[in-house]
Amino acid sequence: MLSGGFGSSVARLLQESGHSDVQVKNIGVPDIFVEHGTQAGLRSKYGLDAGGIAGEILTLFPKSAQKLPFKVEGKASKA
Repeated sequence: MLSGGFGSSVARLLQESGHSDVQVKNIGVPDIFVEHGTQAGLRSKYGLDAGGIAGEILTLFPKSAQKLPFKVEGKASKA
């Protein structure tokens, strides 16, 4: 879950340690009812599979992403 998840803890730790110049992007399952399904299916739906995670990372580095010799396919997180 996004709210109160691992990313929230990392962001809080960085802030408390004085590392406010670090960019953090939380990804995860949104705070909604999530239906049952396979792990692979749900990871894909919420952008938490390899392609989705890579796509989210590349949004933080758009100039670098344009230089890649390949295209990352994946659904952006619905968070």
